[in-house]
Amino acid sequence: MIKRGLPRRPGRRAARHQVIRDTPTLFVYGSLMHKKYWRHALGSKEAAAVRLKPARLRGWRRWWNGVRRGYGGGVLNMKRAAGHEIWGAVVEGLSAEAWARLDRQERSHLPRQRVMVVTLRGKRMWAYCYRQRVRGPERRPAADYVAAVRAGAAWLGRAVLRNVEEDVARLANELSRRSPA
Repeated sequence: MIKRGLPRRPGRRAARHQVIRDTPTLFVYGSLMHKKYWRHALGSKEAAAVRLKPARLRGWRRWWNGVRRGYGGGVLNMKRAAGHEIWGAVVEGLSAEAWARLDRQERSHLPRQRVMVVTLRGKRMWAYCYRQRVRGPERRPAADYVAAVRAGAAWLGRAVLRNVEEDVARLANELSRRSPA
């Protein structure tokens, strides 16, 4: 225990800050919620080091207006929404090379946004997330993409899956209201 007024060991604060900056946490809320999708994103070796834990982001909701070529529909994005929350996962164990690969893959969602998340056990922590800075209506996502998001949510547990299912149902209702009968 360090008593007030005593000098700290040299470099202690700087070293702790360096670890935090070099190994930040990522919050994911789409297909990357399932560990099997990390092999494609990072390769087998890097994916093996990744640890995912359920977490939620308060004051935001999933928004299906993201755009990516090759997906055949809308992809997940997030939008500020008071009273709502996104359940997803915090990802730990990412190397600098893994972050660089993710930034290339998620380039349409840069710059990363820093957010405060809460784990299933109630621990609050800062994390980065990818979010597109686009506006506009939600789009119908491809069925394969929705299946990937659901698989990740199921892998993380009931709270995450329930949150995803609520968002998918909300989207279906919204899209049915917009389309002519």
